Amino acid sequence: MALSAAAVCLVALLIPARASLADILLFETPGIEEMSATVEDREDDGAKWGALTVDIIPEGAISAGARWSADSGASWRSSGETILAEEGVAEVLFNSVIGWRTPDPVRAKVGGDGVTTAAGSYLQLTGSLQVTIDGPGEARWRLLDGEPLQGGEVARGLLPDEYLVAFEDVQGWLRPDDTRVTVEAGMEAELSAAYIQTASVTVAIEGPPEADWSIDGGRGMRGGTTVGGLAPGDIIISFKEVQGWDAPEDRVVTLAPGQSARIRASYAYIHGGARRADAQVDARAEKEKPSRPAAAPVLADLPPHEEESASISAEGTAEIPAETPEKDPAEVEVEVEEPSTEDTEETVDTPPDSDERLVPNPGQEPAPPDDPEPAPEETPPPAETTDPTFALLDFNRSETDRLARAISARRRQLDLGDARNSRILVHAANPDAGLPSSGMAEDELLSLTDRLAPLINRDSEGNRATPLILKAERFELQTDEGDLTGQFLTVGVSLTISQSELAAADPKIAARVEEAFESGGSLSEALLDELRVYKVTGKGQEARLFDLAEYARGAGISLGGLFTARAKSASSEFIDARQRDTSYVITFRALVFDGPTRSPYRTVQPLGEGWFIIFDGLKDGVFSDTVILAAPRPTSTDNQGGGGCEILFGGADAALLLLPALLLLRRSQR
Repeated sequence: MALSAAAVCLVALLIPARASLADILLFETPGIEEMSATVEDREDDGAKWGALTVDIIPEGAISAGARWSADSGASWRSSGETILAEEGVAEVLFNSVIGWRTPDPVRAKVGGDGVTTAAGSYLQLTGSLQVTIDGPGEARWRLLDGEPLQGGEVARGLLPDEYLVAFEDVQGWLRPDDTRVTVEAGMEAELSAAYIQTASVTVAIEGPPEADWSIDGGRGMRGGTTVGGLAPGDIIISFKEVQGWDAPEDRVVTLAPGQSARIRASYAYIHGGARRADAQVDARAEKEKPSRPAAAPVLADLPPHEEESASISAEGTAEIPAETPEKDPAEVEVEVEEPSTEDTEETVDTPPDSDERLVPNPGQEPAPPDDPEPAPEETPPPAETTDPTFALLDFNRSETDRLARAISARRRQLDLGDARNSRILVHAANPDAGLPSSGMAEDELLSLTDRLAPLINRDSEGNRATPLILKAERFELQTDEGDLTGQFLTVGVSLTISQSELAAADPKIAARVEEAFESGGSLSEALLDELRVYKVTGKGQEARLFDLAEYARGAGISLGGLFTARAKSASSEFIDARQRDTSYVITFRALVFDGPTRSPYRTVQPLGEGWFIIFDGLKDGVFSDTVILAAPRPTSTDNQGGGGCEILFGGADAALLLLPALLLLRRSQR
């Protein structure tokens, strides 16, 4: 039976001190009749009983559920409650309460005289929370309804519970998301958070007044508009379709924290020839563009001797002058070095007894002498050594650890796919084993060419072009590990291209590269203005292509910081881009991961410090990479460098369109 503290106090006041326990219990006091009957029943057994009460402090522990027990936990009683206990020593236990230290058990001596009182004191257990912030000095964090605290400050005296940590806004920075943290008793919880500096992008447009651009399909904006407060990462810039104009292609721009990216784009007027690839006009090409008659582009494919004789005999029509129009030296093609058979027959008419000083026709070989002397053997030029396309780069432990730390420090900005929460480390591969590469089948090359068509449709002078794949190589490195999450391979990539291969795309490329280099530009930028380096994932219609140079430009990193280029010659230590045996070598370095990224647009990510991060796109325990080098090949040679020619219909211009047919007719009548 429970006896209240008030009842016990009343009994103590009214009953003499030397009264027996039976007298006390038989005293008529409200609320103790049941207890008296229980005592009488137990006294019949001959046992002696006493009263026991236990007080618990502090009040906070009582509110949290603190209780005591004198029967080994069979029943738990509240603070201040009084019970009957057999005379002797009683052991008092206390229950466990979250956030409080439980008192040790208490031994209380219960006698027949008066009420025995015991007490238990709980000690509150609290925790603390420390939040470190990577970001601006004015960044602050706080708990719900709490005061703002600086990064590194500690909130103490927290009861064990789950707390919501919020961060305050700072101009020009993206604040971290609110985060829940569990604080345990007697422990200090820790939380790290990082503010991310926002980026901005400005897009300059050359084109019609109604042209505009947008980010990720959002609201359209006029050219020259700057948009700030953007989260770092990939954005897609698209351009509005305008009737009568060819809109620029969509661009994927990778924004780095704090970057102010500037993008240039040009609309092309559909009726008026080819447009330029960028908004700057090539003043040199305009200055060197020769003046030629309106029909010159139509006759450009005819041999020179037919151009001279071409005319229209109809009354009132113009006559093509016998003098061949002056050609731009940059437009002279290789074919002029190989005279045609007709030219040989018309120009070679040397009698047998002609002067020895006359030079024989290059198309005919002179008769050998009667007794030819053996010609001295010529030493062949040294064979050109070609760098392997892929090579494992061997670094010491400190350098690879530094790379791993650089990647780990930018986890929030990079897309590391499944490795975002994993330990980052270099894969230990044997550099002596190398990375043997293989080419592609013809059907793969054709499929990739189709995929490149919308990406490469203009050359650097703005002429319409089609893509030509110059190099296509891939490597695969099998490993004994099934899971390569967080591991990367340090790979060097070298792409070698010869003069003859460049000429197959466009004979003018080498001349433009040499001119840009001689004018003070870097060789890597000069080459990458003409050529394209793509990382490829997938096959067929599922193939994705990533322009490495565009990703570098989008990240605001100069091409010279990620690419190196050099020229080499097999016959001379002095490099001249006009030599036929000159080759160019473009190199870059990659940290190759196995698997895909969360966003497919971030398969290629410039890390800076001279490295690209590249994911191979397939998580299969195999490191692999496919790289292609492509160039634009102008679809026609008549408008290269001249910006195109507009053909007007009617009048004399219509008659000029008949010139090719008339020339062919005259040729057949000879």
